[in-house]
Amino acid sequence: MRQTLAHHGDPIEREYSEFLDARLPSYGILWSHFVGNNGKSEVIPLSLSEEHQALRHEVNQFTYSAIESAIVAQRCQAKVSTFVESYSQKHHLSGNEYLDLSELLFSYYAHLGRIRDLIEKLGAAIDLPGLAHDLDEYYKQRNNILHEARVPMMLTGDAIGIVPPEGLIGSGRQWGKKKLWATKDDLDMHDVASLVAETTDAMLVRLETALARAHSQLMSGPLRVVADALDRLPGQANVSFLPSGSIHADTSFDGFDIKNVRFELIDPQDKNG
Repeated sequence: MRQTLAHHGDPIEREYSEFLDARLPSYGILWSHFVGNNGKSEVIPLSLSEEHQALRHEVNQFTYSAIESAIVAQRCQAKVSTFVESYSQKHHLSGNEYLDLSELLFSYYAHLGRIRDLIEKLGAAIDLPGLAHDLDEYYKQRNNILHEARVPMMLTGDAIGIVPPEGLIGSGRQWGKKKLWATKDDLDMHDVASLVAETTDAMLVRLETALARAHSQLMSGPLRVVADALDRLPGQANVSFLPSGSIHADTSFDGFDIKNVRFELIDPQDKNG
């Protein structure tokens, strides 16, 4: 009996199962065929060769981390939309509010770039080169937001505009290297809420395509044995309380029981501390 994200996933997978099923359904298929949950937000243990076990853990880590960033990007999009909505009502943007928006955009584009990096690593792990090719656009956009000067913005009565960052092919009117604020009137300006929404939608389509290709590759490869083994296991109730990859309170670390570790505040003036 195969597990499902809605009933057996970790807390994040369960909470966002509707989003994942609607926009990234291949993630749930990959997860149910090759990962599963043992009740502690860990992969279901199986008797496998060391090579197959390592590959299985790589698939789990790279796909989980990619959908985590996809969820964060979706959350950023919703926050940008709410932010612009608020601005359109009061027609004013304080310094702190501008920094809030800047922080949102940095996080948004950073996660887009991270998704590409993780899918590239997934492709290398499963011997599927070029798996992240369609996501390279977002890696370039991320670089132009994070590593270049602040992207120009324009405030109108009802909207906030920004110059879109250059992707793989720059139009000359987008933001990137060797662009100057002084030439902002010669650059394209897009409504930031619409730009982020359209970018998110396109990214999710490309990510879903990559995950579907990964599943097809794995089902015809060495991890098919994992899918067959998981299909024969009885369903397990989920009792996990932490996201995947987290340390549980009953886990020992370097010989110390985490439950019994006591932390104390040290007075910086106490030279004997």
